[in-house]
Amino acid sequence: TDIVLETGSEQTVLVRATGSVGTIAIPGAGQEAQIHASGIALLVDAHTPDSAQLGSLFGRDDIPALGPVQVSATLSQNGQLFQLLDIKGIVGTDELKLETSGQIGDLAAVRKVSLHTKVQGTELSKLLGDFMPEFDYQEQLGSLAGAFTLADKGDEWQLTGLKLAAGNESTPLQLSLKGEISDLGGLPKANLLGQADFRDTALLQALTGLPLSPIEAKLQLSTSPYGVHGVINTEIGQTLLNLNTVVAFQGDSINSLQLILDTPHLYLQNLFNVQHSLVPVQPPAGQAPPKGPLEQLRESPPGFPIDVAVRIGGISGDNSHIDSLAVRVTGIDHRYTLENFSAVYG
Repeated sequence: TDIVLETGSEQTVLVRATGSVGTIAIPGAGQEAQIHASGIALLVDAHTPDSAQLGSLFGRDDIPALGPVQVSATLSQNGQLFQLLDIKGIVGTDELKLETSGQIGDLAAVRKVSLHTKVQGTELSKLLGDFMPEFDYQEQLGSLAGAFTLADKGDEWQLTGLKLAAGNESTPLQLSLKGEISDLGGLPKANLLGQADFRDTALLQALTGLPLSPIEAKLQLSTSPYGVHGVINTEIGQTLLNLNTVVAFQGDSINSLQLILDTPHLYLQNLFNVQHSLVPVQPPAGQAPPKGPLEQLRESPPGFPIDVAVRIGGISGDNSHIDSLAVRVTGIDHRYTLENFSAVYG
């Protein structure tokens, strides 16, 4: 009784356990049985000033630095099973905080896991700035928030009840993502629904470098060991753009890519938020201009078959009127074929 165990340090990883053990059975002389304990009830607390410190504990160097980690749980015994119950953990700072609760029913095998995690904090504009050094936008976009549950089912690990959101109706950007991901240890199988509403043209220009008009987009994404299927429906003013993409896998490599872009009618005046001709951005002195898509394709063609089709019901603008346009290109490596080209215009 009154057990107190402590190891580590405040500067690295500190683990402290307090509690009791109901029975300890010690084998007699000549017996080969191991020492057996039962009725274990220990309250475990662990702390580290930075999550990256956990790498030395688990022998890994890919654990990101997210800030302080504080975890508490009850270590108990149920028959032959050791369990971690009433787990409560906090990772990170006010900028990005993860709060986890749940249990691990079989600690030795790390099975019967159910951990519910809440994500909060992280101003989205700062997060975009961290990943995109060229991103220059001063207004607040709202904080990222969400939740998900990590659990095991058979031999698979799953993320269920995934919900992430940022912004609201009063911010320049509103994002949401929900769905589930399974088989995290292999080729993930996912079903995700996303929605984005870009209301500010200055934000779009900071993200893309183009003076685009406000955009609403919806994403449906499903993945399996055999491929990825994605559908994006975008609304820009009166223009509706639909993108349907299928990427097929064979083992660990891409086997083929199929892409279809279609719209009932393309209103050019909807695409750009400008009243004058678009002027290409000149690169800084001494810096080569960026390569166009065709030049990049010639230099690094994909080593798998592609099938790309564009279907436009009509195009209209201040000085344009095309009744319909259809193009389809197929090929592999450096050989591509224009399978179809049809244009009707006055």
